Amino acid sequence: QAALSSELIDLLTAARPLLEAQGLALVYDMPNWYDTIQVTRDGTTRPLSQWLTDLVDRAVVMDYRDQRPVQLVLVQEELAYARAVGKPLVVASETVCGIANEETYCEEGAAALRGSQDGIVQALRGDRGFAGVAIHHFDALGVLPP
Repeated sequence: QAALSSELIDLLTAARPLLEAQGLALVYDMPNWYDTIQVTRDGTTRPLSQWLTDLVDRAVVMDYRDQRPVQLVLVQEELAYARAVGKPLVVASETVCGIANEETYCEEGAAALRGSQDGIVQALRGDRGFAGVAIHHFDALGVLPP
């Protein structure tokens, strides 16, 4: 895990100047559990989520749970760090069916997803680190029950 995490950091470090040269932003989607992986580089140990947030222009946390209160709890560490370093952070929800029920709004439907995302926006409005909400996956959103 440590080796793969370090390779990911190296990959994004190498990609950043290539994207900048093309006028493109570096945006990275990371699972909400990347804050549990400790990575040591140059004698400093921090969560993988912090290393990645430092490298990107915008971070997206794949906060895949089907209840707003749980999503808000799971994103707090990443949000606090994004706020501290002045990086925008997006909170993403899952819509795909066929995965663990607690990770997706598939069973709850589109209205529940909308309500949850509206609640996340209301709860985090005014937080300097918060940059909005997102969904995965657009095609799945179109077939969610009402």
